[in-house]
Parts: sequence; structure tokens; C-alpha cells
Amino acid sequence: MSGFNGLAEKSSGIFSQVLNKTGGLKQAQAIRDKALKPLANATASRIEQSQHAVKSKTQGVQTSAQTANQQSKNQQAVREVCDAILAGQGIGMFAYPKFKRLMEDESLRELVCSKLNLGLENKLTEEEYVKEFPLTRAQYKGYVKVLQACLAGIELSFNTPGSNGLASVFHVLEIAHTHFWIKYAICFVSRLPANAATPKTTGHLVRHACQPETHWKTRPGSEASSSSGAIPPMPPRPPPPRQESIQENSKLAREASIESSSSSSQRTQLEKLRMPLSLPVVSNSASTSPRSIATPMEPTRHYIYQDLILPSPNPLWQNTVFWENAFYDVVGQERDIIGMDQEPSEMIDRYATLSDSERKRLELEEDRLLSTLLHNLTGYMIMCGTGQKAIQQKIRRLLGKSHIGLVCSKTINILLDDLPQQQGNGIPLKPLGSRLVQKQSFTVYAGSNAQGTMMFLEVCDDAVVLRAVTGAVTERWWYERLVNMTYSPKTKVLCLWRRHEDKVHMDKFFTKKCRELYLCMKAAMEKAAARGRVSVEGRDLGGEFPVHDTETNQGGLMQVRIDGIAILFENSQVFIELANIKKCNTYGGNCFVLEEFDRKKGEMVQRRYFSQMADQICYAVLCVFSFVAAGQKNQASPKKLEK
Repeated sequence: MSGFNGLAEKSSGIFSQVLNKTGGLKQAQAIRDKALKPLANATASRIEQSQHAVKSKTQGVQTSAQTANQQSKNQQAVREVCDAILAGQGIGMFAYPKFKRLMEDESLRELVCSKLNLGLENKLTEEEYVKEFPLTRAQYKGYVKVLQACLAGIELSFNTPGSNGLASVFHVLEIAHTHFWIKYAICFVSRLPANAATPKTTGHLVRHACQPETHWKTRPGSEASSSSGAIPPMPPRPPPPRQESIQENSKLAREASIESSSSSSQRTQLEKLRMPLSLPVVSNSASTSPRSIATPMEPTRHYIYQDLILPSPNPLWQNTVFWENAFYDVVGQERDIIGMDQEPSEMIDRYATLSDSERKRLELEEDRLLSTLLHNLTGYMIMCGTGQKAIQQKIRRLLGKSHIGLVCSKTINILLDDLPQQQGNGIPLKPLGSRLVQKQSFTVYAGSNAQGTMMFLEVCDDAVVLRAVTGAVTERWWYERLVNMTYSPKTKVLCLWRRHEDKVHMDKFFTKKCRELYLCMKAAMEKAAARGRVSVEGRDLGGEFPVHDTETNQGGLMQVRIDGIAILFENSQVFIELANIKKCNTYGGNCFVLEEFDRKKGEMVQRRYFSQMADQICYAVLCVFSFVAAGQKNQASPKKLEK
């Protein structure tokens, strides 16, 4: 048996050697790898694709959250830099590269301009110009450095296709145009020494020109000069080499002699003109050398554009396409702030219902917005050194594209015909239209408590504007569309009824300043009505509505008339005078509640009627009340004028 096992082992060893020599095992492994490798690769690729899809989804969610978080961090960093600049600390050497990268974002550039522009809080009128604001030397240096980073970001945005806007260039150049620091200069004026070869009188005047007033009184011959008010004549001689200084000293002597006999007010004025004794006097050791006295000159204004634009001319200022793009962007920004692009179809419908005078007013407002931007654009192009021919050509083209009327285009043409010859800020800037809108803003919450969405309610001249926390306009309600307005001082809730698409909608807002908001809206609506912006012409007053009485379970017809409300049933009818109606509202959407004062019983009576047109009934009643109140007010105003 053992011999048989040994023979089997020898045979297997011989067989394996034969296979190794012939390469059979390697061929088998190669065939197996060739057959299974594609399947393994396909399986691995599917697993990788599925994992990549899962990762991409999670990364997409993380990216949106991270982007919002990063944007808030960037805004906070920008605010800190602006606060440091306003405090005179400037921006650090290591923080400047990061800040410069942040200025590639248009929203962050606007944030910087809103923080650094000191003229945003000033309320100006259409006839006024933008005021100029002084800075300290430390603030001035920080302003220049920050605005240089803004201009670098603007240039990058212009050269990058699909950038996020160039409107900030108007605000950057406005700061450079209006902000300055006061620069004091000291010059050295030569004075002749006392022992120079000059006449005695003149030498005496030079010696005592900067001395106190008592020396003039003790000087011989001062009484005669002070009484007569004239200085002794100089003997004829050739003019000395420093005649200008002698003449200046003689003027000082004349002023000093007049001062001895003048009033105290004239003395104070002369002290301002004379050399202060505290200024340093530099004199040489030699007795024959002239003296140099440091004299303060009149302070000069050094504007930001002189260090921002003049030292290194940028080829961007000569590119008219850049100015045109910036103009379009700032026009869109201004229209968005004012609300001209909000719900254009509604604005067109409102424009069709306005009177001719109101239409003309709206057209002038839009023309004024465009002409103001063109005026400021001209001033910026002059300040940046753009050629006059290029300015006139580009501004006139934009004037034609804007379709501005003759009233506003005339001022632009007059400006273009008389452009300054030198580069600078000689053209004063006009305030933007968004800053002229006189509005009051209130923080409100949608609903009846503070748990609702926080919004900003702005009371304007002819409408109420609702803005989100981001600043975007969400709603705008014209005063002529508002039906009624009430508030509750206990719950601090303001209720507004407005008409939209032939239906009456009620909106509730919770605010801590409920009474102030109500009075502000009331005053604005009264002013709009006095100007004729809210008209009741063309409105259908009253109407007939089917109702169902909840007490008698009868159906009938309710007639809303100018003198009251008539309710007609099959076997009876009720008439309620307008003076007896105390309150009307809707309940549940299909129930109209009416409260009247019964003069016979001396008590309040409440009536309830079911109707699918309950909101329209309430709107009709409120329109009648508004019409009667407006008529009574118009009748009372002529009587006051007669008195």
C-alpha cells in the first residue's frame, strides 16, 4: 500500500512539472481573469456611482447651508472692517488681502458703501445737492484703501462674463466725490531784519510788526499816526530787493495804528490778521540775514478721488461700455428699491384708471429718476478723466434710449453744453430718487401675534409697501384699493381691508407700535386724498345682494344705498339709516354681521345674514361711508375758507 502511495505522489509531481513547463496554469488563470475582470469592473463602477450620487446629494444640502453661513460670516467681517475705519483704526496688513477678495461680491460692495457713506442719513429735497462730509486723517487713509479694493472688485466683475452687477460703482464714486479731509499747510515768509539798510521808519515798523499793542503806544510818533490814520511817507530811493515784505509790514503798521482808535470788535478782527506770537520764528545768527516766519495758510480740502483716481489713471474710465453697463445696473437697482418693477401688470391697470394729471406726475417721477442718474454719471465721468467728446456722445445716446421728456432732458443738455474743462468734482451730485422717498418703516408680524413672519411695512406717499427681511418687495397696496383700517390697542393688531380682483381681503399685522402705525397711515391717506391721488370717481356705490336671515329663516334681498340699507323679504321690509349703523363685518366668510342703534329702544341691535357675497356687502357699505365722509369734508373746507 505504501508503495502504491509513493507511486501516486511521483506521478502527480511529474504531471505538475509537465503543466508548469507547458504554462497551462498561467493560461487558465489568464482566461479566468479575462472573463471575470469586466464583470468586476462594472460592479465596482456601479457601486462608485451610487456612492458618488449619495455624496453629491449630501454635499448639495451642505453647500446651500454652508453658503448661507459663509455669507453671514463675510458680512460680519466687512462690518468689522468698516467700524474700524470709521473709528480711525484702518485695516490691517494681513486682513486686507481677504477683504480685497470679498470685494469681488457686489452685495458686499454695497454693504461697504452703505456703512461708509455719511450722507445716507441726510434728508434732502429735489432742489438740493448731495452735501460734502469731512473726515479725519486716519479715516481718510482707511477710506482710500477700502475704496481701492472696491474698484479692483468692480474691474474684475466687469471683465468676468456673467458677473453680479456694477451698480456699486456709483456709490463708490459718490463717496470719493463728497468725502474729504482738511489739509493745513504752513509757508515760510521772509522778513527783513531790524538793522537792514532801510529807512528808520520802515525799519522800526518791521521791528515792531509782531509786537504787542503796548509797544505801538510807547513808540515816538505813534500818536500822530494814530490820530491822522496815515503812515509817514517814505523818502524816495531805489526799490530794495525785498519790496514785497516791506509793503506787507507797512500794511501791518497801518492796521495796528487804526486798531488803537477802533472798537473792541475791530481789535479782534485785527488779531486774526496779525501773526500769532506762538508760531515758531526761524532766524539766522547773522544780523544781516533775513528772518523766516511760519505762517498758516487757508485750509484746503483734499478729496478722496485725488488719491483714488488721479495718481494711477485706469483704462476702465475710458471704456464707455463700462459706464453704460453701470448705468443700466443702477437704474434697475433704483427701480427695485422704489418698487416700480413690482407687479407691472397691476401698475399698468392702475395707470389706466388714473386721471391725466396723475399720469403726468408718474411720468415725471420716472423721468426725474433717469435724469438724476444721467446727471451724476456725467459728474463721475468728468471726475475720472473721461474725454469730453466721449461723455457727450455716450450721455446723449443714453438720453435717447431712456425716452426722457423735454422737462428733464433740457437740464442734461445744458450740462453737456457747458462741461468743466478740468478733471475734478466740479459738477455737484443730485440725491438719488430712492433717498427722496419720504417713508416711515415699521416692524410687523403677519398674523395676530409675534409668532408670524417678520416683515417691514413702509408707509409711502401713495401706497403701503411690505418688504421681507431680505429687503425684497413682497406686496404693495395703493391707498385707493384700501377699504377700511382698524386697530386694537389691547391686542396690538392692525387690520386692513383691501380690494383685489373684485374681492375684499383682510390682512392682520401684529406690531408693538400699533397706534403709531395707524395714525401714520391715516395721515398719509389724508394727504393723498387732498392731493387728489385717491379718487372715488368710477366706483360703483351700493348694490343688491341675496341674503338669508338667521332669525326668521327667510330669504331676501339687501340693497346698499347712499342713505342706508334696505332689506326686502317676501312679506316685510326693513330700512336702516346710515347714521344708525355702528358696525359691520364678516364672520366665517359667509356671514354678514350688522349692528345698528335703535333710537326708540335706546339699545344696540345685532343682525346676522348668511350670504355667499358677505365680503362684497361689507365692502359696499364701507365705500358708502367713505364717500359720504369725503363729501362732508369737501363741504366743510369752503366754509373754513370763507371765514
